[in-house]
Amino acid sequence: MTALQLRVRNAIRNVGDGFKVGLVSGVGVFSVVSPGYASRYLTDVQLDTLARPLRIATVPFDDATTAGATVEWNSLNLTVQKVVDIRHRGQTIARTLVLAPT
Repeated sequence: MTALQLRVRNAIRNVGDGFKVGLVSGVGVFSVVSPGYASRYLTDVQLDTLARPLRIATVPFDDATTAGATVEWNSLNLTVQKVVDIRHRGQTIARTLVLAPT
């Protein structure tokens, strides 16, 4: 783990909310996003079929959540539509989970 990965992971842990995927706990920074913002990650066909509101969660680089998983957060069940690595100088420093209500 590099110094940057450690700093980003600690920042997410300090300000993020806890969530669960099955029996595995994680921490992420959650926010509601518009369909226009979500179109950076998903196609128009995918967006048209998803329930609203859409959310993203920024999680540490070593989070093992995969597309199709169900995230339990804040008494909501959200399905991971896509996982995108956030990279800096060739290394993954965090991951973005694109989420829709189940």
